[in-house]
Amino acid sequence: KNGDIWFTTNEAINCYKKKEKHFFHDSADGSGIPDWHLAIYLEQEQYLWVIKQDQLYRYNIDHPEKSYHPIANVSNAIRCAVSVDSSGRVKSLYNTFWHNQSGFEVIHFTPEYEVASRQTFFDKKNNHTFPKITFSNVIVEDEKIWLINQHKLVGFEEKFPEKYQLFELPDSNAIILSVTSISKRFFRVLLSSSEVLLFDKYKKEFSKKKIQFYDIDTRTKIENLYPMFPEKDSIIWFAVKGSGVYFGNVRQKGIQSLFDFSNLGKHPIHHICKDKNGDILCFSNSGESWKFDKNYHLVKKMKCPKYFKQITGKDGQVWNISSLGLNHFFNKKNHTIVEKEHTIYSDLIEYDDQFLILGTNRGILFFDKKTKKTLASNYKTWTIKLLKDNYNRLWSANISNELSLWKTDSISSGRLSLVQAFPNVGLINDIEEDEIRQLIWVATSKGLFRINQKTLASTVITESDGLPNQFIYSIVLDKKNALWLSTNKGIVQYLPEQKEHPFKHFVARDGLSADEYLPDAGILSQDGKIWLGSTKGVDVFEPSLITTIGKEPKLGINSLKIYDKEWTVANASISTVKKIELPYTQNTLTFQLAALEYTDPKRNQFKVYLDNGDKIDSTFLGTKNSITYANLSPDEYSFRFTASNAEGIWQKKMHTLKIIIHPPFYQTWWFRIVIALGLMAIVGLISAFYYRYQLRKKQLQLEKQEREAERKQLELEKKLTLQSERTRIAGEMHDEIGSGLSTIRNASAKASKKNNFEEVKKVVERVSQISIDLINNMRGIIWAMDPDFDSLEDLSAYVRRYSKEYLNDNSLESNIIIPEELPHISMNGHSRHNITLAIKEVLHNIVKHAEATMVFLEITVHDQLEITIKDNGKGFEISKLERRGHGLRNIKKRITSIGGVVTWTLAKPSGTRVDFVIPLKNNQN
Repeated sequence: KNGDIWFTTNEAINCYKKKEKHFFHDSADGSGIPDWHLAIYLEQEQYLWVIKQDQLYRYNIDHPEKSYHPIANVSNAIRCAVSVDSSGRVKSLYNTFWHNQSGFEVIHFTPEYEVASRQTFFDKKNNHTFPKITFSNVIVEDEKIWLINQHKLVGFEEKFPEKYQLFELPDSNAIILSVTSISKRFFRVLLSSSEVLLFDKYKKEFSKKKIQFYDIDTRTKIENLYPMFPEKDSIIWFAVKGSGVYFGNVRQKGIQSLFDFSNLGKHPIHHICKDKNGDILCFSNSGESWKFDKNYHLVKKMKCPKYFKQITGKDGQVWNISSLGLNHFFNKKNHTIVEKEHTIYSDLIEYDDQFLILGTNRGILFFDKKTKKTLASNYKTWTIKLLKDNYNRLWSANISNELSLWKTDSISSGRLSLVQAFPNVGLINDIEEDEIRQLIWVATSKGLFRINQKTLASTVITESDGLPNQFIYSIVLDKKNALWLSTNKGIVQYLPEQKEHPFKHFVARDGLSADEYLPDAGILSQDGKIWLGSTKGVDVFEPSLITTIGKEPKLGINSLKIYDKEWTVANASISTVKKIELPYTQNTLTFQLAALEYTDPKRNQFKVYLDNGDKIDSTFLGTKNSITYANLSPDEYSFRFTASNAEGIWQKKMHTLKIIIHPPFYQTWWFRIVIALGLMAIVGLISAFYYRYQLRKKQLQLEKQEREAERKQLELEKKLTLQSERTRIAGEMHDEIGSGLSTIRNASAKASKKNNFEEVKKVVERVSQISIDLINNMRGIIWAMDPDFDSLEDLSAYVRRYSKEYLNDNSLESNIIIPEELPHISMNGHSRHNITLAIKEVLHNIVKHAEATMVFLEITVHDQLEITIKDNGKGFEISKLERRGHGLRNIKKRITSIGGVVTWTLAKPSGTRVDFVIPLKNNQN
C-alpha cells in the first residue's frame, strides 16, 4: 500500500522503496536459503510467500532474519496460487507441476502455518483421466480453481476437483499461454497466435471475436506474446519474446477500417463522395474506385480515370472531372463534355440549375449545363478549391496560398467582383461552411482558419492552441455540429464551444488505417457516419460511438536538472518535493515531466506555467515532455503543469512545485535596507555638509558684508575721526597759536611803549618763552599726529623724555619707572595727544604750585594703562582745586574723553598723587 514493489530474481529477494527511491537487496549468500527465487503472494502487507527451488518460505519483509526456515517442500512446482480467508491469511496453496507431468497439488495450512494436509490430484497413475496441465498460471476465485491445458480451460470447485470441466478453444490448433481475470464474469485468454479471447464464466463459452494487438498501426501484428498482465481501464501489458514489453488498450473505439476490401489498403484514397442513393464512392488517383453501401459492404469495384472528382447535382445529374477533362455520367457511362486540352481541372461545384463552376489552371471557369459551353471568368489564377455559401457568394483558393471571396451577380457574363482576399493562409486543402455558427472553416497547412461570414474577421487555430496537428486535409461536420479534421498525424475531433481542452486525437494505434490522410477525402453519409480517406484506405465511424477509453493522467516530475546536472534531495523523489530553494548561481532549470496514462503515452501532451506573481509564462509543449528555464532572476516562482492523455483528456489538478531562487547578498532585502540607510546617511551627510557649506557660505557672505560694512563704517569713522582730529588739531593749533601770538602781540605792543630797557628786555624774554612753549606744543601736536609713533612704547618713551627734560629744566629731580618690555599695542593719535597733554598739565601744576623738589612717574600696563604721578610738595585740598582749578578740569576732561578715570590723592608723607587709568581696548589704533 505504500507503493513498495517486491520482486524476486535468481539471486535474491528485492524491493524497490518508492519513497526512499532506492533498492533493498537480500541475497542468498549466508542466509542458508538456496538460490533461485519465485515470488507467489504478499500476505497482509508483511509476508512474502516465496519458492526457492524445492522449498516454500514465508518471508517476513519487516524481519528478514526470521524468514530462513522453510514451511514445506514443494518439489517440481512451477506455477502457484493461494486461497485466503476473510482476514487475508493464506489457507491453501495450489501447485502445478512441470509441463511433462500431469495433475496438481493442494497444500492446506494450520493457523500457525504448518502443513495440515497435502494432496496430489491426478498423478501419473491416473494420467489418462486428467488432462496435462501446462506451465502457465493458476487462478483461484470464490472457491473455484482454474487451470490451463494447452488447448482447453480447466475449472472445478475447490472441494470437488474430480468434478472438473473442460472448455475447448474455438480453434483446436491454438494454444493457451496465459489467462487473466478482468471481472467476476470474464477472463482474458492469451493465445499462442498473439490474439486474445474473452471467456464468459457465466455462459461457460469463449467469444467468437478475437482481439489482435498491433504495433503502431493496424498492419504490423505483434507476435510471440507471453505472458500477459492486466491493469485497470482495459490496459494490458504483455511481454514479447525477443522484443521487449508492450502495452495496449483492448477497448474498441468504434472505428471501422475498410483497407482489407479488395486490396483497398494498398491505395491512397484521394476523393470520397456519395451518389443519389446514398452509397459511398471512394476514388484513388491510381485509377481505381470502390462503391460501398451504408453497411460497409463492398458493392462494386470499378476502373476510373486518374485524378477523378465527382458531384451529384440537385437534379440528380452526375458530373465529374478527371485527367480526361469535364465529364457527364449518364446511361451508366461517363461522357467527356469538355476535353482536357491545356486545361487542368482541380475542383468543381454546382452553382445553380444552369451553371457549374470549375477551378482550373486557367482560373475560374463557368460551364453552362444547357448549352454545354464554357465561359472564362475575369479571375485567371490557378484555382484548386471552390465553395458556394448560403449568401450566394463564391469562396476560392489558389495555389499561391490565397483565399478569396467573390460576388457572383454577373456570372452569366463571367464577371466576378472581389469582396475580400485573405493572403498567406498556407496551402489550402478544404473549405467548409458552418451554417449554424455562420462561419467558414478553412483547412490549411498552417492550421484551422475560422472566418465570420458577416464581419469576415478571421482567426487561426494552431498547435499552440492545443491542436494536435496543424496540417489539416479535410473538414467534416457531424450531425451535432462537431468538427472532424483529418491531418497528417491522425484524426482530430474539435468542439469549438468547449473552452477547456476542446480537442481529441486519434491515430493508427486507435485502430485507424493510417496516420496520414489526404485532401478532399472526407464526407458525412446520410446515416450520419463519417468517411475519411487515408494513404492506406478508408476509415468509417459513427461519431456518437467514439468514446474515450483512457482517463486523466497522473502527473509527476521525472527529473530536475540544473545546468544539465541532476538535482537530488536526500531520501525523496523530485515528484514528492513541494518546494525547492536554490542559490542565484543555480538558475537554469530543466524539468523532465511525466504523464502516467498508457492509452498511448507517446501522444500525451503537456502544458506548463511559471508564475512569479507579476507574470505568468504559459507554454504548450505538445508531446514534448521537457522544458528549460534559463537564467531565472532571483524570486519566488510557482511551477505548475498539467497533461492530457492521447485522447485529449486533461488532468484538472495541476502538479505544483514552489521554487525559491535566493538572490545574492547584495540583492537581499536586508542589504537593500542597509544600502538604503547608508545612502540616506550619505545623502543626509552630504545634505548636512551642503547645508553647512551653504550656511557657512552665507555666514561668510554676511561676515564679508559685515566686514565690508565695518570697513565702510571704519572708513567713515576714520574719515569722521580724521575730520574730527583735523578739527580738533585745527582748534588746538588755533588756540595754541592764536593764544601765543596774541600774547606775543600784546607783549610786543606793551614793549613798544616801554622806554625802560629792562622792562623791554623782560617783555622780550617773555615773548621768547612763549614762542618756545608754542613751538613745543606744536611739536606735541605733530608728534601725536604722526602714525610712526603710535605704539605704547613710543608713548612711554615720549613721556619719559619730555618729563625728564621738563623737570630738569625746572630744577626738579625725577624718578621715572617704565617697564622694559611693553605689549605691542598701537594707540590712536587722539588718545596719545590727550594723555601727553594731561601729563604735561600735571607736571606744569607741580612746577607752578607744589613747591616740590622730587617728582615720581610710573607707567604700568595690565588690561589697562595705568599712569601714576606724585610729588613731595606741599600738597593741596582737592575739593577747592576742583572748584577753582581750570587746569585740573582740563586734565579730567582729556582723560574721560578717552574713557579713562583720573583720581587725585594726597601723598604720604607730603605731596600730591595723580592716577590715570585708561582702557587700552577703546584707544587702540
